[in-house]
Amino acid sequence: MKPLNALYGPARSGTTWIGSVFNAAPEVAYRFEPIHRLRHHEICQAFNRPEGPFDRSHLEQLYTLLLRSTAAIDKPPFFRKALEPGLGKSLLWPLARKLPVVDRLYSSLYSSSKERPLVFKEVALTHTIPHLVAGGIPVAYVARHPYATIMSEIRGQQAGLMPSGRASVVASLLEKYAPNLYEQYGDSIERMEHIEKQTLIWLMEIQFTYQSLAAADQGTARIYTYEEICTDPLPTFRQMFSLFGIPLGTEVENYLDRLYASSPAAAKRRPQWMSYFSIMKNPAHSVHQWQQRVDRPVMNKIMGFLEGNTAFEYFANRGSW
Repeated sequence: MKPLNALYGPARSGTTWIGSVFNAAPEVAYRFEPIHRLRHHEICQAFNRPEGPFDRSHLEQLYTLLLRSTAAIDKPPFFRKALEPGLGKSLLWPLARKLPVVDRLYSSLYSSSKERPLVFKEVALTHTIPHLVAGGIPVAYVARHPYATIMSEIRGQQAGLMPSGRASVVASLLEKYAPNLYEQYGDSIERMEHIEKQTLIWLMEIQFTYQSLAAADQGTARIYTYEEICTDPLPTFRQMFSLFGIPLGTEVENYLDRLYASSPAAAKRRPQWMSYFSIMKNPAHSVHQWQQRVDRPVMNKIMGFLEGNTAFEYFANRGSW
């Protein structure tokens, strides 16, 4: 099997930052949300169908597709790569996102057909995880405290920075991927507030993932929390890199050192949209920052949906929620 590896998690759970840490490794080809961004490609359409079929030959095709670098599935910050030119990528990338002719040049410069470890990151598409598990593809799944995740996503939706379409079809999603939640809440979904629907979507995702990975080999699939990664980064990242069969070298350590030495004041000076999506924040500061603006009644409303759920309790114990 080609060296394909997957990083998944709910939106606003820190997966973009975690993905950038893998991108810092010179030998790694890193791709940002490619299944969603290349969703019109036939192999991504096949992968996005939970009923399949999607076998090892499809995974080989997916690896080959993602090995080709394009502006749509690359993501700053950019790092020096073993099989790429060392200069120009950060300057060419914004133009390549807008102009197809420049994107073709970008792809010709920064793609390599030589086999190397490839890590791709996705959010929300948890229904595709069984394809990876069945194919023996290493999967790391990361979740963050539900209040931090859900409220951050809602703030992004209110600012026009995040999609909100799934809230309108939450009943059909639960019926398909979380029948127990549909049975419990199906009759009352139409009367729910938006935050309650977002909570059910979050719970559906982590429950589906927990059930999908419960029987998987620990050597190919592991669950993490954002909190444990932020508070103990180097040992946790060593374990994640080992899961993917990738050495954690000095380039990655240096990148982590720079992040953990950064000042919170720098993030406050950025525009709202840039600050919202920025990964250039000190994780030691940002991990519990949400606790400074907790709305207790809202917290209680969210937790009311989660308490007693086996998957939630598992994540809560790992993350000390």
